[in-house]
Amino acid sequence: WFFSVPDPKGTYYELVKILLERGASPNESDGYPIIKSAQLGRIKMARLLLTFNAKPGIKDNMALKVSAKESDFDMVNLLIERGAKPDSDTLRIAVERKHWNMAQLLIKHGATPSPDVVAAFEKNK
Repeated sequence: WFFSVPDPKGTYYELVKILLERGASPNESDGYPIIKSAQLGRIKMARLLLTFNAKPGIKDNMALKVSAKESDFDMVNLLIERGAKPDSDTLRIAVERKHWNMAQLLIKHGATPSPDVVAAFEKNK
């Protein structure tokens, strides 16, 4: 719940930080916290969760995929820096949205173009 409501004063961020410091798992609910933070572009919250060992690639790289769908280069970069392994699905999303810098970043960090990626490139170049 804390991850899906606006937090202009940082109250939920501080509460989540306290919970994590007291042993709460950042990976509960199948990675919901990191995935929702990525989807909403809450990079500060994502950094906090990752600092407490949230798994950036949980649920088949869902956080990375939603970040690509949201055109959030900084979040994609953060997730990769913290251990997410770029895949062809995420690369296809970036190519379909013509996010060429993001596509380059994903390839640089191991994403392999699949036939779907090549087809998306041909359609969107």
